[in-house]
Amino acid sequence: MEDGFPPPIASRVYAYPHIAFYVTLQKFFPDSLQPVAGKLNGLAPIDDVNVKNADAELTALLAFCKTAKKVVFSEQHVDDLTAGILLKAEAGGMSPAVIEASVRCSEEITGFMIEWISKDNYVETRTMDRWTSTKKPGEWIETPPDYAAGLEPNWSKIRPMVIDSAGIYTSSPLPPYDPARESDFYKMVNGVYLQSKELDKEKVAIALFWDDNPNTTEHHGHLVSVIHKISPPGHWLNIISQISRKDNSSLFKATKLTPLLL
Repeated sequence: MEDGFPPPIASRVYAYPHIAFYVTLQKFFPDSLQPVAGKLNGLAPIDDVNVKNADAELTALLAFCKTAKKVVFSEQHVDDLTAGILLKAEAGGMSPAVIEASVRCSEEITGFMIEWISKDNYVETRTMDRWTSTKKPGEWIETPPDYAAGLEPNWSKIRPMVIDSAGIYTSSPLPPYDPARESDFYKMVNGVYLQSKELDKEKVAIALFWDDNPNTTEHHGHLVSVIHKISPPGHWLNIISQISRKDNSSLFKATKLTPLLL
C-alpha cells in the first residue's frame, strides 16, 4: 500500500510472487503439489533449474522475494525481508553451501518468472489512453473530493491467468439511467440510500471490515492527507493467514490455497 497501487495492480503484485513460491516448491515436491505450468497462460514448465543441494523452503521464499522486488516500487522493504530470511536460515544452522545453492536456484527460477511476467502486457497498458469522462447523464464521471480518474480502463488487455479472455463472462445489465421516481434505476439507488439510514453497530462493523479501499484521503481545507489501508487481495491473503495459523496448516496446504485465491 505504500506504493499506492489500486486493487487491480495490487492483485498482480500479490499473484506473481506467490506463483513463484508455488512453482519453486512444486519443483522440489512434485508428488505433493500439482504443476501449474500449462494451466496458467504462457507459463511453461521449469525444466532446466538445478536444485542440487538447495533447500526447498528457503529457495521458495527467496524466489518469492526476488519476484516481488520486480513488481513493486518500494524495493527496500523486499530487501529487508530477504535479509531477514537469510539471517534466520543462518541462525537455524543451515550451512553456507546450502544457502548458496538456494540463492542460486531462486535466481534461476526468478529469471524464468520475470520473463513470463514481462509478457503480460502490463507495461504496454501504462501508455494507453486514460479514461475520458463526459457530462452525459447516466455516464460515469469523476466525483469530489478527489476527482480520481477512471480506474485501469485498459485492464482487460492484461493477459488473463487462466481463461482465454475476460469476454467469456457476461453480466446482467444494470437498469437504464432514469431519475424518475418510478424507474428501476431510482428504486435501486434509493434502496442503497434507505439502507444507509438503518445502520446498527453490526452493519457498520461488517462494512468497515470489508472496506478494502487501499488508499483514502482526508481533506482539511487545503491540507490533504493520504491514509494507507488494505487492498482486496491483501485482505483475502490476511484471512488465509489467520485461518492457516489457527488450523496450523501444513506448508503444502497453505501453498495450495494462496494461488486459488489470487
